[in-house]
Amino acid sequence: EIRNCDWSSDVCSSDLMYCIVQEASRYIAVWSRPLAGSWSKVRVYDPGSGVYTGATHAAPCLVSLPSGRLVALFWLYDASGSGIASSMRDDDGATWSTPQLTETVLGSAGAVVTRIRAAYLSGQILMVISTTAGGLDVLGQFASVDGGASFGLVGTLGDWAGGMGEVAVQGGAFVVVSIDPALTTTGSAVVANARRFASAYTLGSSIT
Repeated sequence: EIRNCDWSSDVCSSDLMYCIVQEASRYIAVWSRPLAGSWSKVRVYDPGSGVYTGATHAAPCLVSLPSGRLVALFWLYDASGSGIASSMRDDDGATWSTPQLTETVLGSAGAVVTRIRAAYLSGQILMVISTTAGGLDVLGQFASVDGGASFGLVGTLGDWAGGMGEVAVQGGAFVVVSIDPALTTTGSAVVANARRFASAYTLGSSIT
C-alpha cells in the first residue's frame, strides 16, 4: 500500500530521485534511486511495537534545503503525542534522524490531517496542511525558520477555506493553490483558489 507519493529530482548533487510514501498504514519510507539505477528504500519512521494510529493518512511530504538536507514531514499520532513530525537526513537519504514533533496545535485541536505540502524559500519553509473545521475543508498555514525543526501557526487554523492545498515557489514568492469550496458544487467544475506569499509568515494575497 503506497500513499501520497511526492517526487523531487533535483534535491542533491548526486542526481538522486526521491519518493516518500506511507506503507501498510504504519511506516513512513523514502525510496531513492540515481537517474540511471535501481530503487532502494529506507524507513524514516517505524513504530515497532508502539501504537501508530495516524493509520488512514500520514500525508507525508519532502522538502529539500539548499544545503542538500532533506526534511520529511508527516502526521504522527502515537503514545508520544500527535502533530506534524519531522525527520532529516544529510547523507543522500541513507540515514534519517529520529522523528520529532514540530508542531502540536493540530493534535491539540483534534484535527485530522489529509494532506501536507511544503516549500523552501529564503530561509523559510512554508507548510500548508489540509484538514476540516466545522465540516468544511480548510487549510492551515505554518512557517519555520529553523530548517523544519519547529513550525509556528500563521493566523488562525481555518482562516482559509479550501482543500487539497499545493505549494510551489515561483518568481521569488510562495504560491499556494487549493480547491475553492465556495465556487465548487456537486457536478460542477473544480475551481482553483490561489494566493501569493512574499513571506511564510504572511497570509498572502489572492491571485486573480
